[in-house]
Amino acid sequence: MKVLVVSGSFKDVFSPPEATNLIRDSFLRHGYDVSGVPFCDGGEYTYEVLKEILFDAEEIIVDDVIFPDGSRRPCHYLIDRDSAHIVSSEILRLLPEEDARKNPLLLTDYGFGQLIGDALKRGIKTLKLYLGGTSTVCFGMGMIQAMGAKLYEDEGTLIPVPAVPANMKRLQRIEIDRSLFQDVRVTVIADGNACADEMKGITALKVGRAFQKDKEEIVRESEEVKERVTMVTGFGTTRDFSGAAGGLLYGIDLVFDGDYVLGGIYFTDLLNIREKIRDCDLVVTGEGRYDNTACGKAPASVAAIAKSLGKPAVLVCGQIDTDAIPEYSGGILRDLPEAKELGFHAVLTCQEYYDEHPPEGSYPEQIEQYRALTPVLLDQLIGEFRL
Repeated sequence: MKVLVVSGSFKDVFSPPEATNLIRDSFLRHGYDVSGVPFCDGGEYTYEVLKEILFDAEEIIVDDVIFPDGSRRPCHYLIDRDSAHIVSSEILRLLPEEDARKNPLLLTDYGFGQLIGDALKRGIKTLKLYLGGTSTVCFGMGMIQAMGAKLYEDEGTLIPVPAVPANMKRLQRIEIDRSLFQDVRVTVIADGNACADEMKGITALKVGRAFQKDKEEIVRESEEVKERVTMVTGFGTTRDFSGAAGGLLYGIDLVFDGDYVLGGIYFTDLLNIREKIRDCDLVVTGEGRYDNTACGKAPASVAAIAKSLGKPAVLVCGQIDTDAIPEYSGGILRDLPEAKELGFHAVLTCQEYYDEHPPEGSYPEQIEQYRALTPVLLDQLIGEFRL
């Protein structure tokens, strides 16, 4: 049997190449004919996948970039021919070891605007902006400040630079000269099609463990900011992708006339996934946590192609969201209605083990436990799996 493994990341645990290799190697050990393709959807680890695809691209290092927590560090993006590829998760994602800083009310997306500005200063007129995998819920307001915008909380009082949601509650108006950007061609590649109406859940997932006791208040205040920014910008909360990357599209829409595409679709085309699936007997895709997979995430895009070609697909994951999918039993699940509708013949999950043996220690220590245990557990599940 020919198996094609097309896996994204297991968030904070395995990159797409690592996840693809561990799943592929397990199927190989169990006697399958296997090939693998690392995959992404515009969120975290997209930069690593792009570097493999765009192997002739120039990596641009920008010094003194403002990260979400206000620290200043170098950051990077890619220039391939006449296009700049700028990945939001590279600048707006705090790492597991930075968990104590993950209060979305205090985080800015200013640095993303700095990277865009650097590309424009170099004369680049075509931008590919990849949205997803961020720790911020700043709605692009910091980003547009970096591109020259002025945010006012009343007629004469400017909101400080860089803007964070906590100081945007009284936003009244925005000044920006769109004519400066009218000849720039922009494509937005978003890691999911969630709209801003769903931001409560998105924000809650971004709250670090150090702030869990304040999570409800943080989410409530973030909703107030969303309502304020929506009123001032006129950007609709029901628009596709408006919830991506903490609402970055609010700011992007103020500056550019852009085209928007779902990252899963974009990368299946870029990586020629359809033809690869056509040539296999079984498709296996992976992600760390099965939760909002149906919202256009990478595994859903892969499964949709497999379904259209009449090929069985399997989802491999570390955990499932038991709030979203409360009824499960065992490690190989064949009767999840949503999964079947997406095109998955089965879901292989380590959830049962982690329910009984939850990782302990700090978040980085738990990640190390996941790194050690998940390959062993998945290998057992793949050994038990029969199509």
